[in-house]
This record gives sequence, C-alpha cells and structure tokens, in this order.
Amino acid sequence: MDNFISDDQKIMASAENYNRYLFSLIKPYLNGEVIEIGSGIGNITRQMLETPSKISKLFCIEPDESCINSFKAITSQSRFPIQIIKGSFPETYPSQTGVADLIFSFNVLEHIKDDNGALFKSFELLKSSGYLFIYVPAFQCLFGSMDKRLNHYRRYSKIQLSKKLQSIGFKLIKCEYTNFVGFWAWLINNRIFKIKSQKPGQVKIFDNYILPIQIQLEKYIRFPIGQNLYIIAQKML
Repeated sequence: MDNFISDDQKIMASAENYNRYLFSLIKPYLNGEVIEIGSGIGNITRQMLETPSKISKLFCIEPDESCINSFKAITSQSRFPIQIIKGSFPETYPSQTGVADLIFSFNVLEHIKDDNGALFKSFELLKSSGYLFIYVPAFQCLFGSMDKRLNHYRRYSKIQLSKKLQSIGFKLIKCEYTNFVGFWAWLINNRIFKIKSQKPGQVKIFDNYILPIQIQLEKYIRFPIGQNLYIIAQKML
C-alpha cells in the first residue's frame, strides 16, 4: 500500500483550527491511563504533549509504519510515558484489561471491518466508569470516492452507533453530529466530482474562514446532519 493515509494526515496537520477543535472534544476526559486508537502522525497527540493534563501513561496503537515514523519524531520529549504499539485494533492492544481511564479514536472505527469486536475490546480495556470517545464519518449516503480510497467500510448514524454501544453495556453521555458545512462539501467532492484526495486549498479555506464560524454556531444549534458524528460513552458496571 502507498503512503496515502499518512500523506492525507499531513495535509490535515495544516488545519490547525480543526485539530484544536477535535482536541477540545476529548480534553475534559484526559486523565490517568489513556489509549489512542489510530494515532496516525500525531495530529492530536501533539496537542496532548503541549497541554497540561493528568495523563499518567499513553498507549498509542497504529498499524501504518510511515505514520509511526512521523509520530516518533514528535513524542520523544513527552512529559509522560508513551508506549507505541504497532498493529491494528482490536487484534492489537495493551496486554492488560481494565486499565484505561479513557480510550479515544478519531476517524478510525470506519476502517475496522469488525467494528463490534473493536467496541467490545474497548469495553474490556476500560476501567469501571472509564470513558470511550469515538469520532467517525456520518451518513452512509455520503459514502464515495474518498471513503473508498481511505479504505472505509462504512459511515455511521446516531442510532446505529448508539445501539451498538448500549448493547455492550455503555452508558451514552453525548452523541452529536458535527461539521454541517462539511456534509455538503463531502457530498459535492465525493459523490459528484468523485475526487480521490484532499485539496490543500479547500482545507485551508475551510480551516481559516468557515470552521471558526461553524464552531460558534454549533454551540447553540444542533444541526440534524453533519459530515461527522462524535459520541462519548461510559463503562458502567
């Protein structure tokens, strides 16, 4: 396989407002032992290293060798221990169960064929009252050229993902669609024009001019659609 995934993440690394927004979603839950599924080149991890937190250890699971090489370069001076685990989740994971206070992933679950298995394994790895944070592409009607190039198996709906988590034993804390503008951009780019890679110019315009306004609007308006869906769930025993 080529380096398309790591190259795509390098394009998104320039979207500073977007990455800060994603980090803001998990920041309140960063505590104790944390597992990051699909750490990529470290677009989120970098912010964890720059922000004071109560993290005692970070486990990073990543299958792509080219991503790992980039990731190692930014984590060498971490204030807390980081263990990089090469492999695909849920086949690869920290050896202990019931150890994590938080497990999170951004745009990863859609890459996993057995997503139910991944959610079950997350439940096992979490401590009682630990949190699971998942951010995924939303709405199967948007599935198009970029999804295929990124090796996505599916996109999600609130109902679909909520039912999967509740059937395992998770309590839902929050479930929201996000990126209303991105819904229409993804529809045009991937279902109509069928592009196969991110356009840096579009990413820059979105990040600098559209996203800041959208973030403010989404504080007050719950849009019924969005390019993405994020969900926060808690292990209750």
